[in-house]
Amino acid sequence: MLELLLFFGLLFVGVAVLIGIGNWTSTKRPLIRNLVSLCLSAGAAYAVGFLLTMWTHAANGAIRPPINVLAPSVTWLTVAATCICAAVLTKASRYAIAAPFVVEALSAFALAPAAQASLMSPEQQALFIGVPLFLVGAALLVAVPRSIQTAGAADPAPGGAGGSSRTDQPPSTNTIATSFQIGEYRLDAPAPPLVGLVEFSLAEYAALGGRFFKGETVYHARPELYLGRTWDVMLQSVDGRITKIGLVAVHTDKQEANRTMALASNYCIGKLGHPAGQKSGLSVWDAADGNVVLQGTSKTLGGWLVALHLTSRSIRSAEWAGGG
Repeated sequence: MLELLLFFGLLFVGVAVLIGIGNWTSTKRPLIRNLVSLCLSAGAAYAVGFLLTMWTHAANGAIRPPINVLAPSVTWLTVAATCICAAVLTKASRYAIAAPFVVEALSAFALAPAAQASLMSPEQQALFIGVPLFLVGAALLVAVPRSIQTAGAADPAPGGAGGSSRTDQPPSTNTIATSFQIGEYRLDAPAPPLVGLVEFSLAEYAALGGRFFKGETVYHARPELYLGRTWDVMLQSVDGRITKIGLVAVHTDKQEANRTMALASNYCIGKLGHPAGQKSGLSVWDAADGNVVLQGTSKTLGGWLVALHLTSRSIRSAEWAGGG
């Protein structure tokens, strides 16, 4: 009894670890997501192939009594299902998820002539192992959603990536999560020391339309490596508290900008759930401390832009300066 409890305990831990790996990988770069998904799916394909082989041997009478395959079947089914679920959770390309099953099926077909010396005929190996594996791979190719690499590749929103940087969307009352931290900066935290910060020039303030709030200061901060991308960072503080964090990533290639957009969108969904509002090139998430706006991809003289803005709810109570 103790051994059985230990076995199921270890199996549960293994399932939790694999699911955790899938969730963790979903926020990484496409190459990492695809590699991890490929490994997870390869494990699932091996488990399914082993199951099919074991069941065929039991049907042939090579494993007696057939009930002996019940316990290992539960184990390998759990391994296969968990690996597939974890691979899907990575939000990688569906081809990376389906490919190992097709390769395993082709291996079964290729090795079928060698089955003459085994417990199965070549026809049995091809029919009962190769065909089901191929069908599972085809089903995954159809059923798994398209890669998130194409998400967020919407048409550019009019007005440029910074068009919504001064627009505060009203948060809903159903928020349960706070916004995330960007490097050392978090909404409503005390304004950081001026080391590494450069206040906007008069011309830059004028380009924004002036100071909107009394006690408002806007800074350029050091570039931040975030989600595997380098972003230009801007901070707005009002009365000594951070009220807005703006990130802008510039790309020379639109496809790379689309990938950044998809990566940021997936990260926000993982942290805050599905967007509260969405239109072409613009997604808005509500949070307990404000909102998060993701906008892109817009073409400028410098390249294709993707912008991520975190705005504090406290800005609503800031004293209006009239924009001058």
